[in-house]
Amino acid sequence: MYISKRDNRHCYDGRVWVYNTYSEWVEQIPWMSVPTVKKHFIELERQGIVLSRQPHGGDRTKYYTIDYQMLDSEIERRAQKNPKIRELIVDRQKVKASPEQ
Repeated sequence: MYISKRDNRHCYDGRVWVYNTYSEWVEQIPWMSVPTVKKHFIELERQGIVLSRQPHGGDRTKYYTIDYQMLDSEIERRAQKNPKIRELIVDRQKVKASPEQ
């Protein structure tokens, strides 16, 4: 998740949590519509990749964070089924391992 404004985030339980409305997310990912962003957030929450919380009693502000272990597990699961994903992972690891010039 991209954090565009410093005041849109806070730390809780060792994680950085970010809040945006669906319309604000669309400003950051303009190739998606509000209903599409909402659909993807709901699915990512269902999968446990994106976590959400509403920490302020009656406040309806919803904060989000990424569970990187779940994300890595999902990438690995998909890579097992799709050789193209496996190739992308290997290529990415090569780039990360290469010395800076």
